Amino acid sequence: MRQERKINPNQFFIIPKGTRHEYKADKHDPWSIYWFSFNGPLADELYQRYTQTHLDNYKNIPFSRERINVFDKIFSLFNSNSLENHLEYANLLSLNFISHFVYHDFESSLNKASENTIVNSAIEFLDNNLNKKHSIDEIAFKFNYSKASLQSKFKNKTGYSVLVFFNLKKIQKACEYLNYTDLSIKEISFKVGFEDPFYFSRIFKNFMGKSPRNYRQSKRK
Repeated sequence: MRQERKINPNQFFIIPKGTRHEYKADKHDPWSIYWFSFNGPLADELYQRYTQTHLDNYKNIPFSRERINVFDKIFSLFNSNSLENHLEYANLLSLNFISHFVYHDFESSLNKASENTIVNSAIEFLDNNLNKKHSIDEIAFKFNYSKASLQSKFKNKTGYSVLVFFNLKKIQKACEYLNYTDLSIKEISFKVGFEDPFYFSRIFKNFMGKSPRNYRQSKRK
């Protein structure tokens, strides 16, 4: 029975060998199609692994210029003067290229685990340094990440940017001091890493809706 399947941009689809097929881009909204055929002793196992990764065997993958460059390199090697070492290298690149798709779910889980590890480490660092002042540049440098990358990973996991989260934790700690100690507002300000008590009070009010003094009074009535 003839079947028609629509593949959207940044998706891939693997057709089992021996299956008659044809493909084309949309007439009204065409886009590039990258494809090649593969065979060999691992072909069946790779296809079976692929069938386990996604409903209806579709997979969504992020756009990657690097992946396209690898495809172009493989194509170029196969169309070169066919030296044995060129073909050998092309085959190795092809296996690696296919594996990035077939094992995309596994790779994504590893990336996610790594992402969680770096964010958890950053959170632990912030929790242990509530009495200090750190810029986003200093924090990113400590974990050997770009500022933008750390911000993105941090916000995906916590819902906050790094410094907003840092200030939130500082204010939570300040609330503990206000509730359970008789430290002055100025002393508490210094203990949570704010050199300017007036700035501390403004940040506190932004989070809590009232000044530190009013917060303390409302808790002790």
